[in-house]
Amino acid sequence: MSFKLSQPERILLQRRRHGLTQAQAADRFKIPRHIYARIENGKPVVTRKLENLVEWMKGPFVAQDHERCLIMRERCGKTQDEVAADLKCSRYWLNRMETGKEPCDTLLWYWEQ
Repeated sequence: MSFKLSQPERILLQRRRHGLTQAQAADRFKIPRHIYARIENGKPVVTRKLENLVEWMKGPFVAQDHERCLIMRERCGKTQDEVAADLKCSRYWLNRMETGKEPCDTLLWYWEQ
């Protein structure tokens, strides 16, 4: 499963790695939450207050296996409920795999098939 992360995907994963909600991340960077949400969703934004966010994203960034599974689900437009039904597991268990709290081998297999 080799793919390149977009800037919005990197921002999403960085926020999740820090355990922040969108509102908390917006507060951290002193931008309105709706602007932060637009950035994370890849929508155009016009503001001069993004220097800290850009700084946060500098350097190499490699997605971990469970993060790649989350990105693949989002790229396909599937919900956790849909993928969990395909895998015949609970949404709770799928969420634990996507957050790295449980091994995600089954989920990797799902996205690689």
